Amino acid sequence: MSERSAADVVALHPVIAVTGRAALAWAEALTNVRESRAPDEVYEQAHVTFSEKELADLSITIAMINAWNRLAIGARAAHPSDRPRPNAAGWSAERVTS
Repeated sequence: MSERSAADVVALHPVIAVTGRAALAWAEALTNVRESRAPDEVYEQAHVTFSEKELADLSITIAMINAWNRLAIGARAAHPSDRPRPNAAGWSAERVTS
């Protein structure tokens, strides 16, 4: 199976709004800026879709999520679904699956 980006998958779904597609494409461009250099065409689509304030707010939100993800990775923090699930007798080895 080939690897697809979230933006590729969203683009295939007819129900996702144009704003959602633009937001996701901008998020992927900023998240993968080393590879993508935040392409002008992605910026232009975001710029025509959102007001300047909305685009600034979106960009700050993306930056904050990326910062928290990098801090969690650096701290080797476990994802909640990878943590043991508590039970009446204490902590079990069972992983959270829901």
